Amino acid sequence: MFSSDKGVLCPELLLEQGKMIQFCGPNGIGKTSCIKIILDYLSSSLISFSYCPYERYLFPYQTIQEHLDFFFETSSPFLGPNHTLWPKKTNFNNFVFSLSQGQQQKINLCLQLKKDSSVWILDEPYQSLDNSSREILSSTIYNYLEAGGCVLLVEHLLDLIPEKKIILEKTVLKEINHVSSDNFA
Repeated sequence: MFSSDKGVLCPELLLEQGKMIQFCGPNGIGKTSCIKIILDYLSSSLISFSYCPYERYLFPYQTIQEHLDFFFETSSPFLGPNHTLWPKKTNFNNFVFSLSQGQQQKINLCLQLKKDSSVWILDEPYQSLDNSSREILSSTIYNYLEAGGCVLLVEHLLDLIPEKKIILEKTVLKEINHVSSDNFA
């Protein structure tokens, strides 16, 4: 990785099973743009991936349970309502519009992360989560990595995940010349 006057250039990115790459940097630096370039590459490959975007695409007049029922076949079973990500007192009949940002983020994670995907791409997944939920998410990520998954993580909180970091310091990410995924079966 190197920088130039025109922005940050990332000439090669190696996706490896059991490894995580974290994109760090201030707002507006190009972390999400970098992820979108990688998504474009993965969309044209045979690699299965799950993308949990920064934006939440939820239906405000559906309940938590309706979201989980509708999407559950494609979501991660270990982040479902039986997992400790959801407190026991959670009312799954609450409408999404009445939920806190953290509760909406939990739904977003449940709907987007697929256990059978080779790569998880997470754009600020810790946003709005309380400390307990952050710990559960971190544990889930590590379990996924141990099972051979690969994680690309965009996060402002640099100390949450002590893995390989790509720190973006220029204002615009221009291109990724090569994304390699030869290690995936």
